[in-house]
Amino acid sequence: MENEKHQNAEQVFNTLCSMLDAGDWHYNKDASKFTVTCSARGDDLPISIRISVDEEREQVRLISPMFNFPENLRVEGAICAAAANYRCIDGCFDYDIRDGELLYRQLICYRGAAITEDTLHYLLMCACVTVDRYNDQMFMVSQGMLSADDFVKKANEE
Repeated sequence: MENEKHQNAEQVFNTLCSMLDAGDWHYNKDASKFTVTCSARGDDLPISIRISVDEEREQVRLISPMFNFPENLRVEGAICAAAANYRCIDGCFDYDIRDGELLYRQLICYRGAAITEDTLHYLLMCACVTVDRYNDQMFMVSQGMLSADDFVKKANEE
């Protein structure tokens, strides 16, 4: 079973790298940890991306770390994450109110299923579009340049 999980994770990781290569993505990979890191250019802020194949859980995990809300705006960060999550088609914004850390997370479970380049392309594109849709406005809230109420109003208009 362990060997089969390892082989499946390796196959999914190779499919991920093949998809990135086909799309001409520039990325760093750590084959021993089945992890790639890359970035995308959004309309405004850059988008950091880490994609890992979790051999034990048999899932592909995409994390896009964003920024931290300062202590005096942590409640506003929670409001922004909740409002954006309500509109998310796939994935979610994770927010840690203890330190204000905001990130986007999306998972695909491959247990008993074949993962194709198209599936991984969807994962990557969905994440990039979602993060790009909200990151600039969330950042403005974290800097006190936009109120959480205005963020919610804009999110509800889309």
